[in-house]
Amino acid sequence: MPNPFKDATRMQYAVDKAGTAVEIGVYDLAGRLVQQLATGTQSAGIHEVSWDGGDSAGNKVRAGVYFVRGTVGGERIGARVMYLK
Repeated sequence: MPNPFKDATRMQYAVDKAGTAVEIGVYDLAGRLVQQLATGTQSAGIHEVSWDGGDSAGNKVRAGVYFVRGTVGGERIGARVMYLK
């Protein structure tokens, strides 16, 4: 939320138990990783990641549709976001 966004968007996800492996990234339409948002193990509870429309080098990407996807404890998660300039 919000989606579409100009400045930043936030996404929440739940982790069932402590020590759960999490990997979440933003990908472009071609499936290339734009920016890694979360990686490693996390504690149980509700977690949040945010994306400001930047790539891993800190450069702003082009406006358009991007995919936030990854795994939480082996379960796939995903969302489509629209970045506006």
